[in-house]
Amino acid sequence: MKKSIKNLICYLLVLVTILCSTPLHTNAASKRFFNRTIFIQKGKSLKIPTNGVKRSKVKWSLRRSGIASVNKSGKVKANRLGDVSIIGKYKGKTCKGSLYIMNTPADILNDDCTTTNYRVDLEFHNASSKPLYTPANIKVTLDGFGTVNYKASVQKVPAGCEKRIYFFPVNPTPLRNFLENNHSDYSYDDFTLKKISFSFKIGRKSYSFRSVCKDVWNPDSQSYEMEFRRYVNGKRVSFGTYSEEKDLSGVSSAEYKKIKNGMSYKRVVNIIGCSGEKFIDMKSHGQHITGYYWSSEDGDKTCSVNFQNGKVYYKKMS
Repeated sequence: MKKSIKNLICYLLVLVTILCSTPLHTNAASKRFFNRTIFIQKGKSLKIPTNGVKRSKVKWSLRRSGIASVNKSGKVKANRLGDVSIIGKYKGKTCKGSLYIMNTPADILNDDCTTTNYRVDLEFHNASSKPLYTPANIKVTLDGFGTVNYKASVQKVPAGCEKRIYFFPVNPTPLRNFLENNHSDYSYDDFTLKKISFSFKIGRKSYSFRSVCKDVWNPDSQSYEMEFRRYVNGKRVSFGTYSEEKDLSGVSSAEYKKIKNGMSYKRVVNIIGCSGEKFIDMKSHGQHITGYYWSSEDGDKTCSVNFQNGKVYYKKMS
């Protein structure tokens, strides 16, 4: 009996020794320790938002120092419009993110002019050094229906961050009746909004936002395109068009791999062998964004390539 107790004590001592010698990993070290995307207004400074680690303990660097600068304490200063990669190193782990420098302290770039299940989805991009407080109410004008009131709880968007907020109609019954009785050609989950308007606050200062959409005929593509304009405090901050994608031939896997960030549209066309179909063309915050579609060689997939100021910055085959 005494021998068994002695063996048990020895086993416990060995187990404790192993546990004590095993390094503990915190959640902060095993996950991203700063935001993947950060927004900042031109000429302003912002402390990089971190997740569970001290900002000053991270070794910060920027891919291109001319657009912005960062000091040892993780404070970024935006020098001119554009975007730059942020690199942070902490306890052997490296995280990368993107810094976007905008003209306005805040913008809502992803309202999409559509609803899903009577819900309006808005993505707030806060470039201010102060938290942004989203509105409790918005007004939406539907195609052929009129104005509908939506509301959501007031939420805080941290400085330099983005957040998607969902707004729900005060009374969804009229919307449901409108879709089911008057527009059989509409999908019940997705219908066009013509105007969105609301206000929000950054600190104590109020801002108004308005998005206007309309359908325009494009004689080149022989189709309708959705034209949108977005305004903050009456000043237009973005403009562009969206159109339906078209099947074009033909991008092979080898050609797709050759398309690299920084290439011009002309060089991409030379690789693929034909022009693409433009599906987006917009200007916002000093940036000119364009996008083109090609079909894959087998016709089962679509290759999309996006350009920022004439240079590739995103591609996808799906």
